[in-house]
This record gives sequence, structure tokens and C-alpha cells, in this order.
Amino acid sequence: MLANWYENPEIAVLQQMIVRPVPESSSAERFRSWTANESLEAVGFCVARKSDGVLLGQAGLMGIDLRNRSAELSIMLGPEHQGKGYGSDTVRTLVRWSFAELDLHRVELWVFSFNTGAIEAYRRAGFTEEGRRREAYVHDGHRYDAVLMGALRSEWTPQA
Repeated sequence: MLANWYENPEIAVLQQMIVRPVPESSSAERFRSWTANESLEAVGFCVARKSDGVLLGQAGLMGIDLRNRSAELSIMLGPEHQGKGYGSDTVRTLVRWSFAELDLHRVELWVFSFNTGAIEAYRRAGFTEEGRRREAYVHDGHRYDAVLMGALRSEWTPQA
């Protein structure tokens, strides 16, 4: 299921810099690797609905820097699970875990400016826009900004 979502062009454009076909076995292996949690620099989780265990997506931290106590957050939800609050809940849970269990000081993420729903969800989850790489990304023949958002432990209070 995760591999199918990752290979879906509508989802892939939000996860990858270039949308290109990849063998399903390659994507499936990528998710197995991400959620095996064998690296000190990354951690991945499957996201499931608590009430019935339905797989909703995948989320994790990459580039975990224990010296500087920072990491980059990533999340992917299946299209049928978007816009229902699962993303905001997942982000809040992962950030809370990052601060409480990993003792991180900072969690950041990049989001493309055309993904306005995600930007608002990240704001609701307690992230602040910190900067932009202007016109850094081409999608569907148009240029878009890459938006940097961050959450600091000292400031973080998830929004309702």
C-alpha cells in the first residue's frame, strides 16, 4: 500500500524532486528500510488509524543530528486519508515524541508552496515558516517556492 501511494504521481510530486516510475519492489524495499529503524540518523513509523488499524501512511525523521539535537520530519498519507486531521495528529505526535524521547531542540521540514493544505496543517501542528527557497521547484510547468518550516522545543505548543 505505501509503495502504491509513493508511486502515485499525485503523491510522488509531494515526496520526490522528480516524478519518475520506479519498480514497485524498489519502493516497497525503501519503506521496509525506513521503518526497520536500524540507523541512528533516521527513524520511520507506519501511521495507522487507532480504531481499526487501517494503514494511513508513513512518517519519520531523517538527518537526526544528536549533537545539535535536530532532525527533518517527513510524512506521507494515502490520498483517501488526507484532509481528515490524520496528518496534523501524526505531525503533533511525532514532534512531541521528538522533544520528549529524543530530547531534540528543533524539528524542521520542507514543503512546496503549492501544497497549501499541508502548510496550514503544519501551522496547526505548531510549525512556523522560517524561510523560502524562491522558485526552487518546477511542477506541472510552473515554478514554486520550497518553504522551510520549523518547530523549536522552547516555543512548541501544538495548535488546536
